[in-house]
Amino acid sequence: MTLEEGLQRHRAGEFAQAEAIYRQVLQENPRHPDALHLLGVLAHQCGNSQAALQLINQAIETSPSEKIYYRNAAEAYLALGGVDKAIECLQKAIELQPDFDAYYSLGSIYQKYGRLGEAQTCYEQALAFNPQAAETHTNLGVILQNQERLEEAISHYNQAIQIKPEDYRAYNNLANVLKTQGRLEEAIHQYEKALILNPDYDLAHNNLANVFNQQGKFEEARRHFEAALYINPNNAVAHNNYGNMLILLGRVEEAISHFEFALAENNHYEMALNNLGNALSHQGRVEEAMQKFKEVLADSPNNVEASNNLGNLYKEQGLIEAALEAYSHALDSPAVFGNWMYTEQFLPNITQERLYETHSQWDEKFAAPFRTEWGNYSNNLHPDKKLTLGFVSGDFRIHPVGFFIIRVLEKLSQDNNVICYANQYVDDDFTQRFKKTCAAWRNIYGLNHQQVAEQIRQDQVDILFDLTGHNAGNRLLVFARKPAPIQITWAGYMATTGVQAMDYLIGDPYETPIDCDAYYTEKIIRMPHSFICYEPYPDMPEPNLLPALKNGYVTFGSFNILAKITPMVVETWAKILKALPDSKLVLKASGFNCDKTKQRYLDMFETHGISADRISCRCASSRDELWLEYQQVDIQLDPFPFSGSTTTLESLWMGVPVLTLPQETFASRHSFSYLSNIGLTDFVASDVENYIQIATAWSHRLEELSRIRQDLRTRMAESPLCDAETFGKELYKKLREVWQTYVSDNK
Repeated sequence: MTLEEGLQRHRAGEFAQAEAIYRQVLQENPRHPDALHLLGVLAHQCGNSQAALQLINQAIETSPSEKIYYRNAAEAYLALGGVDKAIECLQKAIELQPDFDAYYSLGSIYQKYGRLGEAQTCYEQALAFNPQAAETHTNLGVILQNQERLEEAISHYNQAIQIKPEDYRAYNNLANVLKTQGRLEEAIHQYEKALILNPDYDLAHNNLANVFNQQGKFEEARRHFEAALYINPNNAVAHNNYGNMLILLGRVEEAISHFEFALAENNHYEMALNNLGNALSHQGRVEEAMQKFKEVLADSPNNVEASNNLGNLYKEQGLIEAALEAYSHALDSPAVFGNWMYTEQFLPNITQERLYETHSQWDEKFAAPFRTEWGNYSNNLHPDKKLTLGFVSGDFRIHPVGFFIIRVLEKLSQDNNVICYANQYVDDDFTQRFKKTCAAWRNIYGLNHQQVAEQIRQDQVDILFDLTGHNAGNRLLVFARKPAPIQITWAGYMATTGVQAMDYLIGDPYETPIDCDAYYTEKIIRMPHSFICYEPYPDMPEPNLLPALKNGYVTFGSFNILAKITPMVVETWAKILKALPDSKLVLKASGFNCDKTKQRYLDMFETHGISADRISCRCASSRDELWLEYQQVDIQLDPFPFSGSTTTLESLWMGVPVLTLPQETFASRHSFSYLSNIGLTDFVASDVENYIQIATAWSHRLEELSRIRQDLRTRMAESPLCDAETFGKELYKKLREVWQTYVSDNK
C-alpha cells in the first residue's frame, strides 16, 4: 500500500482505512514526514488534537521546510488553546512561503483575540495575493469599523458585495456603518437586502429593529425583534434590545421578562443587567434595581450606564451625596459629567462660583476639541434681513420646556424663519402645534452631532437656540462646533452651560441679577420681566375654595422631586409643622413609588418630632389626579436651594401661592421670579427663619389667603408670565440687536 492510496481513502472519508495505510507506511519508515503529517491531520479531524500535534511536530522535525506542516500544526494548537504557538507556526509558514491562506489564517487568529492592528496587516497582505477574496474584505471592513475608519470600512464592504453579491453578512455590516453615520434610510435598505438573501438571519432582523426603534417606528421594530427571536429564541442581544423598546412603550413587565431571558443566556451580560435595573426602578422596585446596577459595577467599576443609572436612582430618592458618588465613577462621559453638575445644584450652600468652575471643566474636557470648527459661515449679513432662527430640543411636546416656549415661537414665526431641530421620537398634539410654527422641521433623533451641525450650517441659521442645557437628551456637542454665528441657551437649564461656543443666555432681573454676570460664560440677555412665557395645560380645572376654611387647619404641600427635599428642607418644614400643631403636609413625587423611600422620609420627619399621620406621601399620577391634589393644598412650600419651576407655575395657576427662599443660584430663584412677576412677593422669604415666620403668619390670615386663591389665576394670566405678545416683541428686539452687533463686528 502506498501513501497516495491512503490519501485517496482519507479524502473519501474512509478514515480507518486511511489510518491503517499511514501506519503501514510508518512501519516501513518511522520518520516518513508526509505519513506523520497526514496521520496527525487525521487525528485532528477525529478530535484527538493532542495526538495530532505530536505527530505533526515529528513531521516538522523530520522535514522543517514544509509550509503545510506548520499550518496544520497551528490548527491543532488552536484546538488545544495554544494561541501563541499557533501564531508562531503560521509566522513560520509565511516565512517559508507567503501566500493568501497563511496570511488569512493568521489574520483570523489576531482578529479573534483582539489584536486588530496585526489582523489588519495580515488581511491587507492576504488581499495582495488575492484581491477577489470577499470574506477577507468583509473581515477587514469589521476591523476598520472598530477603528472608526468608517469610509474605508464601507469601501471594503462594497468590494465584498461586488465580488460576492450573495454575501448577506457584508450587507449587514455595511448597514451597521451607515447606521453609525446616521444614514438610517440607507442602513434600512442594506439590512433589507441581507434579509432578502437570508430571511433567517436573526442578526439582521435585530439590527433593523434597532433602527426602526431609533426612528420611533415601534410597530416595524416589534415585527423584526419578534422575527429575530422566532428564528433564534436564545438571541440574548435581541431580547435585550426588545426589552429596551418595551420600556419606552411603558410595557415594563414584558421588558423585564426579555431582560431575564437575555441574562439566562449570558449571566454576565452587563447591558441586560443594567437595563433590568432600569425596568425594576420603573416599577418602584428600587432596592432590586440598585442591586442590579451594583452587580454591574462590581465587575466593571467604571461602567457608564450603570454609574449613570445608579446616580439617577439615588437622586430620585433624594440621596444627593450618594448620587454624586455614583456619577463620579464615569466622569469621562459628557452625559454623566452633566448629570453630576446638575445634581450638585441640589446641595445646600452650593455657590455660583462652584457651578461656574465645574461647567467650565466640562467645556474644556468635552467641547474644546471642536473649537477648530468655528467660523466660515455663508450667512447673508444684511443687518435688517429676515432672520433664520433655529431651536434645538427633544422637548417639542407635552413637556415643561414646551409649555415655556410654544407661544413665543408662534409669535417669532410671524417675522422670522423658524426651524425646529427635534431630538425626539415622541409626536403628540403639542408637537403638531410646534410644527405649524416652522419654516422647516428637522427630526435629528438618531443623527450624530456632526451631522446635525452640518445640517444647521446648510440651513444657514443665523441664531441657534439650545433649549436643554446639560439635561437629558442635550445636543451641547452640536453647539460646541458652533454651526451658527450666534448661539443662545434658553429655558431648559438653570445655570451657565460653561460652553465657550454659547454666546448668550436668556435671563431676567430676578433669575440673573446684575451682579451675577461673572458666573456665566455666556453674556446675559435680560428680559425685562420673566425669562419664560407660560402656557398652562388646557385641562386644568378652576381653583376651588380654600381647603383650610372647611378643614379648620392649613395643608401645606410640595410636589417637587425628592432630590430637592434635602434633610435641611425637611428640618425647616418640620419647624413649620411644629409651630402649627394641627397643620398637615402633602408630598408628591415619583420617588414615593418605592415604599422604603416613603418610609425614610416619614422617619426623617419623625426625627424632628412630626408624626407620620401628619405627612401624606403620594406617588406620581395622571394629570387629572394631580390637579385634584393641588385643590387639597392651601400653601405650597418651595424647596431650597433648588426651587420649583413647573410645579410653582402649576400651583399658582391652581390658585395656590408658593412660599420661596431665593438664594444665589439660578436654580434657587425660579419661584422668586414668578412671584415677582405677579406681584406676590409677600411669599418671598429672606432667610430660613423668615421662611418659617411667613408660613406660620399666613396660616392665621385665611380670609386673605382665600381671596388670593380666587384671584390668583386672573392675576397670573394678566401678568408678564403669560403675556406672549409682549414677550415675543421684546425677545425679537433683543435678537435683532445681537444680530446687528454681530453684523457690525464681522463686516
